[in-house]
Amino acid sequence: MIKAYLVGTDELIARLDAMPGRLEQYLFKEMSGLAIDLATFIRSDYLSGQVVNAPSGIGRRSTQSQGVEQTSDSITATVRTGGPEAPYMKWLNDGVAAYDILPKNKMALAFTWQGREWVLKRVHHPEQKGRHFMENALKAFTPTVKKRLEKAVRDAIKTD
Repeated sequence: MIKAYLVGTDELIARLDAMPGRLEQYLFKEMSGLAIDLATFIRSDYLSGQVVNAPSGIGRRSTQSQGVEQTSDSITATVRTGGPEAPYMKWLNDGVAAYDILPKNKMALAFTWQGREWVLKRVHHPEQKGRHFMENALKAFTPTVKKRLEKAVRDAIKTD
């Protein structure tokens, strides 16, 4: 006959009860860091001439972490590109169907393109295929996400 005794049951129960909160804290902190690092990765590896050349830097700077949101059953980090300062970044990422550009308040459009002055009643913009740099960057960054979240879980459950 074998008898086993669990010593320190009160301490074990307290540690297990505290685990969800501690785990959430570690994961929330790591997700915050991952969102910032993903935005940095996109700007440096996708928006500095590799996939999209952003000469003014406005589109590149618009790519940033929007923070982390926690609900009762999830932790979500958001990284966005574009926004009001650079709406074209969404079009560069997703693509856009062909469309016509018409004057709003005048009879014609006037602009300089390829060193020449143009005055036209309409401009047809061709279809722009999406470059999908956000999705491709996340795919490339996924091994880092997995590694860092696994480490956060290990750190949360280890004893001090």
